[in-house]
Amino acid sequence: MHIAGNPGCILPEYPNDSISLEYAEKVWEIEHSPDNLYNIGACKYTLKDYEGAVSVFLRYLKDDKTPFKEVVFYHLGNSYAELNDDYNAQRCWDKANKLAGYDLKSEWDKANESAGHDLKSGTDKKINCLSALKK
Repeated sequence: MHIAGNPGCILPEYPNDSISLEYAEKVWEIEHSPDNLYNIGACKYTLKDYEGAVSVFLRYLKDDKTPFKEVVFYHLGNSYAELNDDYNAQRCWDKANKLAGYDLKSEWDKANESAGHDLKSGTDKKINCLSALKK
């Protein structure tokens, strides 16, 4: 596990790195920040706890002041897709695209595929850091 740049995302080194989730939850106990909440959702997604990821991402989106909402809507859409909830997945991806002002989903899907990270099909669940996802 390592912590990547600002705003600080925990990126598991292994697909089933429960230590990252444990660490993210402890950091959340110390500081309730949007970054730390996002990290929990990202770890849950990485560990294939898609219902848990949906729950955390929805909590993140409830706060009007949280940044990077387009990023969270993208990952929320991927989580719904893993749960075979195509309707909500598409709604989230549409919202991500609208907030970003461009076809964020298509661009990120292509970027993840070329980097060997296929978030939708689950072959490599590493979650990109929020700061790297901002245009």
